[in-house]
Amino acid sequence: MLYVNSSFHNYLRITRMLKCFGMVGLARLQAPLVEFLIIEAFATKILSNCQRSCRTYWLPSVVDARERLRLECFLKKISRQY
Repeated sequence: MLYVNSSFHNYLRITRMLKCFGMVGLARLQAPLVEFLIIEAFATKILSNCQRSCRTYWLPSVVDARERLRLECFLKKISRQY
C-alpha cells in the first residue's frame, strides 16, 4: 500500500481502473473503492499523497450520481474530523 503513496504513476492506473469499471458494467465497484481510498488518504493518512487525486479524479469518476454525492459528503465530513 505504501508503494501507491510514493508513485504518482499509480494514481493514473487507479483512475483508469475506476473509469473502466464504469464502462464495463462494474460501476457498483467504484464507490466502495473510492470510499476506501478516501479513508486511507484522509483519515489514516497512510495514502496522504493521494488526497488531490481523490478529490480531482477518483471521486468524479464514480458514475452513480447518488453514490458520488454520498462520497462527497463523506469526504467533507472526514476532512473536518482529521
